[in-house]
Amino acid sequence: MISSGTDYVVKVWDVETGQAKLRVDGASNIIQSVEWNYDGSLAVTNSKDKTIRVIDPRLQTAVSTAESHVGVKGGRALYLGKHNLVFSVGFGTGASREYKVYDPRKFETAICVTNLDAAAGVIMPFYDEDSDILFMAGKGDGQIRYYEILPDEEPKNIVQYLSQFSSNNPTNAACSIPRRSCNVSETEIIRIYKISQGTVVPLHFQVPRKSEFFAEDIYPPARGDEPALTKEAWLSGENAQPKLVSLEGGFASKEKTTTSFQQVPTEQKGSDGPSDLKAAYEELRKKVAALEAELEKKDALIAELQAK
Repeated sequence: MISSGTDYVVKVWDVETGQAKLRVDGASNIIQSVEWNYDGSLAVTNSKDKTIRVIDPRLQTAVSTAESHVGVKGGRALYLGKHNLVFSVGFGTGASREYKVYDPRKFETAICVTNLDAAAGVIMPFYDEDSDILFMAGKGDGQIRYYEILPDEEPKNIVQYLSQFSSNNPTNAACSIPRRSCNVSETEIIRIYKISQGTVVPLHFQVPRKSEFFAEDIYPPARGDEPALTKEAWLSGENAQPKLVSLEGGFASKEKTTTSFQQVPTEQKGSDGPSDLKAAYEELRKKVAALEAELEKKDALIAELQAK
């Protein structure tokens, strides 16, 4: 496990013994975020000393550094999943919120800098490495914006705005769950838990698709919870890609609803079923025939009187 604290140090802990095995010094102010890269060989940190560092925990040193954001408020940094890119959010000149994209191979200068808005809340980024969609929730914001990451595009087009979730309730804090915990039957790709006004609200981000079959294109094999290396192998310098698992086992097709018709009994006593209606019809028909016969008799009588 990796962590950072107010002592400006990043530590790697042995969760079995509860002891810190490695530490990386170098920051001169509070470390606000620390995130692993895809295979767990490196990590990236963002500090209030306005510096982003790519660190090698096993060498216990920073291998690359870059200026993050000139603003004094908080920022965050993370690796963009399987792509060798670093993304950071913070505050630029004039206290405006901004994001940057870095290429670790030429880390000194960001390859993309984009202004977002003039809001005051710290941005919390969440990246879904399987769909390449980046979500940004700002403290105090009602909306959560999301973007598609296109690593093969030119730098200014790597981050493409898609849409946003909007709410009247401000966000106090937020977190997300691993992809393998999402509801694949409802094509959910990420779930963000938003804390607002003392309430935890789950936000389900789903692909608008209806299908009776597992969506393989939306759900490629995802990062599992089984480690790819033992801690001894990792400490000795070995690297390995994460072990992936299929999410198809969590898919359950929806049962089809069928319409059925049930015959309603109509021959019950006292009901207005067909037999009762037929009897009433016959009775009325007889009465009409009798009245018509009476009329014929009267007409004949009138004709006879008129003839005299």
